[in-house]
Amino acid sequence: MKFNPMTRRYFLQGLGGSILALPFLESMVPKAFAALPPPNPRTRFICLCNANGTYRPDWYPPTSNLARMVQVGNTHREMKLTDVTGPVANSVSQLIGPEFASLRSKMLLLQNLSSLFPNLRGHQMATVLAGSIGRGNTALWGVAADPKYFGPSIDQVLALSNKIYPTAPRIRALHLRSSVNTSEPEIDLSWDYRNGKMEFPQRFLQPVTAFNEVFNMTSAPPVGNKDNLLVDQVLEQYKALKNNPRATASDKAILEDHMAMIAQLQEKVQNAPTCMATAPTKTYQEYSAADRGPMIDAYTALLVAAIKCGATRVATLCLSRGVDDLNFDSVLGISAGGWHNLGHSAEGEASASMRKIHQFHMQKAAAVISQLDVPEPGTNGTYLDNSIVYVGNEQADHNNHSYSDRPILIAGGGGGLMQTNKYIDYSPSPEASRDYNRLLVTFMQAMGLVQADYYTADMQARGIKPGFGDDRGTNNDHANPLSGVLVGV
Repeated sequence: MKFNPMTRRYFLQGLGGSILALPFLESMVPKAFAALPPPNPRTRFICLCNANGTYRPDWYPPTSNLARMVQVGNTHREMKLTDVTGPVANSVSQLIGPEFASLRSKMLLLQNLSSLFPNLRGHQMATVLAGSIGRGNTALWGVAADPKYFGPSIDQVLALSNKIYPTAPRIRALHLRSSVNTSEPEIDLSWDYRNGKMEFPQRFLQPVTAFNEVFNMTSAPPVGNKDNLLVDQVLEQYKALKNNPRATASDKAILEDHMAMIAQLQEKVQNAPTCMATAPTKTYQEYSAADRGPMIDAYTALLVAAIKCGATRVATLCLSRGVDDLNFDSVLGISAGGWHNLGHSAEGEASASMRKIHQFHMQKAAAVISQLDVPEPGTNGTYLDNSIVYVGNEQADHNNHSYSDRPILIAGGGGGLMQTNKYIDYSPSPEASRDYNRLLVTFMQAMGLVQADYYTADMQARGIKPGFGDDRGTNNDHANPLSGVLVGV
């Protein structure tokens, strides 16, 4: 019997170029290939970033857990994250709360990784995905440019790599923002540095705009006109694949779930009453505490759909903006005033009000991770198992712009290359703390890159040692991946 060429690519094309990739359907594979193991999925990299530093006693587990850690060589000590005893039931810490309980076995919590920021200026999200940096914009710093300054952030290294994308993707990197600070560009998360200035990729400030770009929609469908919904634009292709005689009951269930997901997503960002003030779209205020929750929820649905649909392998979502001074009083039932000013008070972040603000954002991060932890058809795991999700903060401490002992939470197995279920403390190492840039090297190697892919000619010309980025960190070894994170390392 001739193999029916009703392929995933066929459905991908859709009507009018709409991107609606379907999961791998095993029954559609020719019998000659049926005995082969499922294809190794290409790992995805996602960064979720928050602002205003953290209060370390709230971020880390109670110190009583440190005594239960096991020393591993002279590099670090560790324990299972599932064995950590938190301050409240089912929690790791005050900020990594019960909403992460079912995800612990798929997470890494790292302690005592530090980066250098020689100008001592804070609120620089650029350091999250670039590590140690110097002075880039002389107009902002008021001093001469630092000769060690470099770029780009690692999400841009990945997005522009032919190893990550052997063929051009729909979107190389999806950048979702609640707002950006245009007066201080180094506050943004994703960037490049070329011709003596910072260059920024396309960043979306509204879920609807991002939705239209991801799914190639030139305009939003009219409210209530179901015939114009994205799912209906590919309905005939969907029916043909579903009615294919080789489609199994499992395939049909996958198709139904996938179509339902896209329909719900479109409704959420365009038509749902909870997401829009006037038809046909909802426009959020970029700097509104009341809009922060629903905006992140819509972004979450979009990001997860983009990953499931194969529209991108690299994504960043800023849960807040640098120097974020939103007043969450009415939203969270607190009495604190501006978040940024509160965080810079000596007792601010330790207060119950500050804790609630960070818990709010961490709950949103947990939602992204949880929605990815569902089976990925054609693989032996979930979308999360085949991804790396990094939850970080622009700085380490809340009131002094410190970049020592940065908050780092990682979820996902990286397609089998990342170790999981660990709480790792690098402080017992000879250097007392490890270079944060090694974390970035670890991520890039887990994504399949080697040093030649990210140790650029510009870095060499600046006299920077092999590895990634500025080499003035906490020790001289920033070329190798971190111990205890990659499988076999």
